[in-house]
Amino acid sequence: MIGIDVTRAMVACQKYNFKAGVICLYDKAKLYQQILQYQMKNKESDKIVSTCLKYGDEDPQLWIQALSYFSKLKRADGCRKEIQQILKYIDEKDLLSPLLVIQTLSNNESTSLDLLKDYLIRKLHNEQTQIEKDQSEIRRFRQESELFVE
Repeated sequence: MIGIDVTRAMVACQKYNFKAGVICLYDKAKLYQQILQYQMKNKESDKIVSTCLKYGDEDPQLWIQALSYFSKLKRADGCRKEIQQILKYIDEKDLLSPLLVIQTLSNNESTSLDLLKDYLIRKLHNEQTQIEKDQSEIRRFRQESELFVE
């Protein structure tokens, strides 16, 4: 195995604009935040969600950073698919509260409420389901406690 000075390799990759080399070195060093930042800096929107899918389970913050990035683009509606995919993951893993999601997306005047519609409907449905489960548990506990009182 050849010993590689990672710092020198990184300098060489950056000097000659060898993007795949930079990404590979970041990957080997498990510097996933830097991979995402590098892609954002180079406006590689198509690769950002792929990076989140690849490394997001190890570093969930990537998803939040990606949402923030896409929300700040001039035409966030042009990234509708990416934003919806990010919102779906954030919802499934419960990474952000709905209020923080709305605040993040409100950074851009071009972001429409339509972009949030599916996310908000899913969130409200999940909350309603949880409320119904909780109410059912409360009724059950009341019935059980009444048996002990009698």
